[in-house]
Parts: sequence; C-alpha cells; structure tokens
Amino acid sequence: MPCSGRNSPRGSSKHVARFRLFAVFFLAFCLRVFAVAAFQGLASPPKAEANPDQLDYETIAYNLSTGHGYAKVPGVPTAIRPPGTPLALLPPYVLFGRSYLAARLWIVLLSSLTCLAVGVLAKTALGPEAALPAALALAVYPGHLYYAMHFLSETPYALFLTLALASSCRSLLAARSHWWDVVAGASWGVAILTRVELLAVVPVAWILVSLAARPHRRACAARVLAQTLVVFLCLAPWVARNVVQMKSATLSTQRGFTFWGVHNQITLNDGKLAGGWVRHSLLVDDQHPLTGTEVEREAQAFSYGIEFVSGHLRSMPYLTVMKLWRVVDPFIDTPNRAVRVLLAAGWFVLVPFVVCGAMVMIKGRQWTAFATLASPLLALVVTTVVFYGSQRYRDALAPVFVTIATAAYLRLRERFSLSDIL
Repeated sequence: MPCSGRNSPRGSSKHVARFRLFAVFFLAFCLRVFAVAAFQGLASPPKAEANPDQLDYETIAYNLSTGHGYAKVPGVPTAIRPPGTPLALLPPYVLFGRSYLAARLWIVLLSSLTCLAVGVLAKTALGPEAALPAALALAVYPGHLYYAMHFLSETPYALFLTLALASSCRSLLAARSHWWDVVAGASWGVAILTRVELLAVVPVAWILVSLAARPHRRACAARVLAQTLVVFLCLAPWVARNVVQMKSATLSTQRGFTFWGVHNQITLNDGKLAGGWVRHSLLVDDQHPLTGTEVEREAQAFSYGIEFVSGHLRSMPYLTVMKLWRVVDPFIDTPNRAVRVLLAAGWFVLVPFVVCGAMVMIKGRQWTAFATLASPLLALVVTTVVFYGSQRYRDALAPVFVTIATAAYLRLRERFSLSDIL
C-alpha cells in the first residue's frame, strides 16, 4: 500500500519547511522586539527627532480610533498623508486605546510577517528552495529591521508590496483562475494607498507587458488589465472621500509641498541637500506665500516648484544625479553612528547578491518573475527623478532586493554543492 501524503517523505519535508519558516518568523519578531526595547523603548511614543513623519501617521490613527475622522487636528479633514499607514496602525488603538506598547508590538508583528511573506514570494518566483533563505535574509537585514522601530510607512508598505508581488507572480506564472488577479490588484491598491508614488508601477507594468515575447504578451496583458482594474477600484473610495471633503480628486496633498521642497534655491546651492528636500516652511516668503485651504496651498507650492524648474533647466541634470545617488548612498544621514554603520554594512553585503541575482534570473530566462520583481524598482527610479531620492525609499523595497539576491545565493549553493545549508 502506498504511503499517505501525511507520512510520506515529501509531506514530512513540507512540515519541516514550514517549521523552519515559522522559526525565522520567531527570530525576526525577537530581534525586532529587542531593537525597539534597546533603542526606542517598548512603550515610548514616536519621536520627532527620529523622523517627524511618524507623528502624523500616529496622530491620524489615534483620531480615527476615537471617531474624530481622518485628521491631524480633530474635525479638520486632511489628505496630507495617504491612508494606508494610519489604517495599518489602527487595530491596536481600537483594541487597547492609545497604547504605545501595543502599537509598537503591532508594527513589530507586521515587520515579522513580511519575512514570511517574502518566503512565499521567493518560493513563487524562484522555487521552493528559495523560501527559507529569502525569509531569513529579510529577518536579519538591518534596512528592514530598522523601520520596525518607528511609526512610519516603510513597515506596512513592505508587507503590502510583498503580498502584491507574490500574488502577481502567482497569477502570471501559475494561476489559472483570475481570483489571483483580484488578490494581486487589491494588494497593489493597498500598497499604493500606503505610498502613493507606487502608482507609477501601473504604467511601468504596461511598458513591460509591451516588451514581453509575442506568445505570452496577450496572456500577460489580460492578467495585468484585470489587476489594473482592481487597483483603481481600490483607490476609488479614497479619491471619492477627498472629492467630498477636500474638494479635490487627489490621492495625497503632499505632492506639491514635496516637489517645491526638492526644487528650490536652498537644495540647489547646498551640496548636502541636493537631491533631497527641505520643509516648505523654510521656503515661504513674500514672493512665495501659502494661503487658503490645504488643497490650495498644495497647488501653490507645486506651482512654485514648477516655476523653479523652468528657470533652472540647466541645473536639473545635476539634481537628477544627486536624487539617484541618495537612493543608493549606503550612509544615511543620522547622528547615531552605530545605526549608520550597520545599515551601510547591510547594503554593502546585499548589493553584490542583487546584481548577481538579476544576472542569474536574466540568463535563466526567468523573464516574467524578474519583470514583476523589477517593476517597483523601475517605479522608484521614475518617482525619484520627478521628486527626490532617499534611502528610506530604497529600504522600503528590501523584500524585492532580498528576493532577487536569493537567486544568486541559490546559484552559489548549487555550484558549490551546499545543498544541506538552508
């Protein structure tokens, strides 16, 4: 009598693989709890000196939990921040009130779950043997661990993006049902509502489809079309809310302030700021006032940025190079030397594997998987050129880099017959 699946070697190996993945999840959770306790305090509020953006996300989440609406000031609607991060922070506040301990543990949980999700992504894109090394790499990668210590968008964004990529890979590589397109489109939609610059992935995806080999182009186009439709269905309620409350069909009113904060005389003249941005409060003067509603102020700021670009076209190539450099620069601007060195070391180790992994996937003709993984990277390049560069944007894509790097690791393991390792 044949062995049942439960007792077969294959079934046993699946149980072992799952156990190892959950062991990685537990390791990731413990590392993140330790880091938060050591560097921030498990019950500490978000600190403006670490990053002022987290004050907005946390405040909006708290106001939502108390019924005061999507607002930084109770009763005053805002769209300065997209809703993904405040909504991701909402569950612990609904359950436990304004408990910073609960909120920080929740962020740690989301970050740790991303390690499991990247295992699923790597398995789908590269094969079952890729799941464990990819999950472990993300669990210990400093650039991903760091953001579990803050109330910022990087942690929920990385999770939603990983789920979107895994679903899209499943849809394009293996799925027969369009339900995976629905899951993928919904995941992309939530990710865009967390970081609106990811919207650039939609045109990028269609460009990649147009470059696909002719036998696969129609099938890919059908899948991408279904996912695109679901994406816009997910964005529609937030846009409708802004039409009603903000009188503007916008995803965020941050665009104009950011664009002006990047393109101005201060960033152009200061080499340390070129390619980055400064707060618009440093730019307001008699010739550049900001008045009216949030939407009107955002439009004014954007027009000032456009005016500056039009008058300094010869300087734009320099600023563009500096923007792109800020994305790949290994050393973040922080007074904490230990963090600075640790994040740089992690990036230095990862980059060679990413480059080699990309070459392995291309030479192995894993076109669909590689194009899917590359799409948010290409979207990042587009938005960096238009707006500004930051290591935060790079580290938010850590699951993508880790997955591509795993392709190189698998090739090395195969070449040196290291089959018993991971």
